Amino acid sequence: MHPDQLNQQQRDALFCICQQGLEEAAEMLSKLLRQPLGIDAEAGRALDEDPFKAPGICVYVAISGQLNGGLLLFFPEDSANRISCQLLGKDVVDDLLREPACSTLKEVGNILASAFLASLESQLGLRSLPAPPEIARASTNQLLGEKQLGGAGSRMMLRTRLYSTAAAGKPLQGAIYLVPQVESLQLLTDRLNGN
Repeated sequence: MHPDQLNQQQRDALFCICQQGLEEAAEMLSKLLRQPLGIDAEAGRALDEDPFKAPGICVYVAISGQLNGGLLLFFPEDSANRISCQLLGKDVVDDLLREPACSTLKEVGNILASAFLASLESQLGLRSLPAPPEIARASTNQLLGEKQLGGAGSRMMLRTRLYSTAAAGKPLQGAIYLVPQVESLQLLTDRLNGN
């Protein structure tokens, strides 16, 4: 099923079920950082637009099983740096793409993907597993293009914007993206319809 074939009711139902999973993943990140994170659910309504044009730190987790596609965690560089420092208990991280920051950010991606997939299995009975996370410095469109998940017109992208209201300094911000492969859309809509 191509994304253009979904009617508005199907899009809304798909958005709601996946959004719940993304919100549970964001809640996991909030607990991990011991810092409350806000979740902008309405951001996900813009299914095919990427608001982050500039490169940042992307942690990509391929998903396979009954649902195929990918889950992408994106942070601007300064937010990724602050997360790494906090989780590692350091004041400075030299390079986010080298150890130990690299493994730390990958583990964050792995935890979020596992939380999302557990939510989807609980809601729809769809079992899928995450692949080992990959990390890169890129824009979201660049990374998704490299993973051959289709151009903006041929994919459905659900986005949850993450943000925090830090008492001091610049607040954390980022996003979680779910990009199901086209062939998975039919299965998702069938499950939503009780088939």
